[in-house]
Amino acid sequence: MLQEEHDIVIDKLRRVEEKREEAEARARELEKQVYTQRYSHCCESWVFNNFDYTHNLLGLFQLMIFSSFVGGFENSG
Repeated sequence: MLQEEHDIVIDKLRRVEEKREEAEARARELEKQVYTQRYSHCCESWVFNNFDYTHNLLGLFQLMIFSSFVGGFENSG
């Protein structure tokens, strides 16, 4: 009889542990979603509020890429 009670308690503990692990997994997933939403919103706001800076930065990157492309032809001949 004592062994049966022990087995019942162990089984209950196992189920509680499984539920806890599932709850932690759900909480981690929700944290990821919240972080992703905050981060993407933050970036979108920054780009929108700093459009001139972003536009100039993109232009600079394009110039750098073009210069390295043209420079490759100049150095090859």
